[in-house]
Amino acid sequence: MFAFVSSPYIVTTWVGGPLATAFLNGPGWRWGFGAFAIITPIACMPLFFLFMWNYRKAKNAGLVPKRESGRTMKQSLWYYIIQFDLMGLILICAGLALFLLPFSLYSYQTDGWESPMIICMIVFGMSLLVLISLPGCAYILLGCVFLIAFTLYEKYIAPVNFIPFGLLMDRTVIGACILAAVLFVEFYVWNSYFLSFLQVVNGLTVTESSYVGNIYSIGSCFFSLIVGLLIRYTGRFKWIALYFGVPVTILGVGLMIAFRQPDVNIGYIVMCQIFIAFSGGTLVICEQMAVMAAASHQHVAVVLAVEGMFASIGGAIGSTVAAAIWTGGVILIPAQQVLSS
Repeated sequence: MFAFVSSPYIVTTWVGGPLATAFLNGPGWRWGFGAFAIITPIACMPLFFLFMWNYRKAKNAGLVPKRESGRTMKQSLWYYIIQFDLMGLILICAGLALFLLPFSLYSYQTDGWESPMIICMIVFGMSLLVLISLPGCAYILLGCVFLIAFTLYEKYIAPVNFIPFGLLMDRTVIGACILAAVLFVEFYVWNSYFLSFLQVVNGLTVTESSYVGNIYSIGSCFFSLIVGLLIRYTGRFKWIALYFGVPVTILGVGLMIAFRQPDVNIGYIVMCQIFIAFSGGTLVICEQMAVMAAASHQHVAVVLAVEGMFASIGGAIGSTVAAAIWTGGVILIPAQQVLSS
């Protein structure tokens, strides 16, 4: 069912490139954002009304009894602050932001890491933190302090934990979460500027580069259906993850080092993308199965959310590393030289 939910990507992948080209040749790229700012709410309206209609039916049938909390407005505000672990959310968001941001911004400063930067961060309900003339490396240290503070707060102080540490102690869960994080780190390191690379180095059009860049979406979503059927009928996921998913991922990403060069035929890059797509579709399904297999029924949603959080953090780290390489390591070539060549 997880694979089936992702299957629409197999169809929509072929629409993105031509649609982007049509916007560029027609109303312009700004309307690419403006159009979907209109399309997305309209497309979601039927589902919204369906939810509201069923909720009203359940309410009229007495299946949703009205419950009085007995709390005042102030008490309710504090109750939900505790339940949603607002302090933990602030600590982890501030820590990750302060840790990752300097890697993307340092190259834009005159003196690199030693250049003064001004960052104002509003901490909800607490204070206004103004950081003036703080070197980039100090932001990383401050980010680490926030992350350590988050861990200690969640472990010893928080009435309601943002992360269920009991479940994270399970080696299957923590292994799957680490796999999700590492998988998204490596994916975003090479994929963040992949379309730009294809257009500039390989000379592909917007539509052609979108087809190549979306091989992962098509291949992973298609192959995940096969993996899902294998897991369904064998009842096991570890063997396909360790003996197929991980080795093929290493093979595909490793070959990209050799084939992602200006003088290499685009077919080799397509081959690497197919390897990465099949292995990615395998590992994403297997890591989700792993966290669910180790949790009780009532914690399935929680462990899936934690696994998704690790994946998102891994993606943020991968994008940050890619931005640091792109902005700090590339040699800027004058536009006239590029056009003449």
